[in-house]
Amino acid sequence: MPVLDRDGVRLACDFVDGPRQPLVFIHGWCCDRGYLAPQGERFAAARQAILAPDLRGHGASDAPEAAYTMDVFADDVAWLARAVGIARPGIVGHSMGGIVGFELMMRHPGEIAGLVMIDSAVARPAASRAALPAFIAKLRGPDAATLVRDYVRRTLFLPTDDAARQARILAAMGGVPPHVMAGALQGMYDFDPSPAARIARPPRRFSPPTDPPPAGPPRPAAGAVHRHQRTAALRSHAARGDRAGGDDRADRRLGALRAARGAGPGQCDDRSVPRRRRERLGARWTTCTLCG
Repeated sequence: MPVLDRDGVRLACDFVDGPRQPLVFIHGWCCDRGYLAPQGERFAAARQAILAPDLRGHGASDAPEAAYTMDVFADDVAWLARAVGIARPGIVGHSMGGIVGFELMMRHPGEIAGLVMIDSAVARPAASRAALPAFIAKLRGPDAATLVRDYVRRTLFLPTDDAARQARILAAMGGVPPHVMAGALQGMYDFDPSPAARIARPPRRFSPPTDPPPAGPPRPAAGAVHRHQRTAALRSHAARGDRAGGDDRADRRLGALRAARGAGPGQCDDRSVPRRRRERLGARWTTCTLCG
């Protein structure tokens, strides 16, 4: 486990070199690099270079009394990637780690090949955002560990989760220094994703949960989403009337994409999912955005 010193802050990480596309796995709030270790091992076995850091304040890294903002985390990760000698890695971030990856893409766009975010609240719902300041204030008090364990137990576990693993995770997350708990959560609260609107492209792929909802229209299974469903964001802009002429602009863009792919209405040319797989999905398969 390398431990590298960045301006007096010791940053721990796991690094496995390899000849194929490098990946960086970034853990979530109050977690450490071990939470994504199985995924790192899987890709390392495929001879990909893997970097898995403990963000400052987490795991075996130092926890200075300082700011724990997303830009600080992102700059740490970019510095570590350069220090171990990997170029243009793909970023895989879980929860807060996805937000760190998002900030990394904004701050160092030429150094990152792509980004996968797993359950990352880049833009929080209004109710969630409104509740954060009071919770952060409580984390600065004497009962931070108890508060975090209670929050994680109530919101992040299922009744069917393994009891021993649940206890292990609760103990580890509750053991993070309180100033890091509060500081990192404050960093997520203060994070502003809006500058990315100038450089970001719509996501290429969404993978929703595998289980269909109990009511309402069916959803596709995980891994079965059309790669060109990324254009759904255009329709949502138009439907909300976010900007003048949104309907016309969205329709023109969709038409151009459809023409570029050689597909007319009802003629899906997507081959991201094998035909037999689509047939098995049946009712859960959704209509392609481009094909109407």
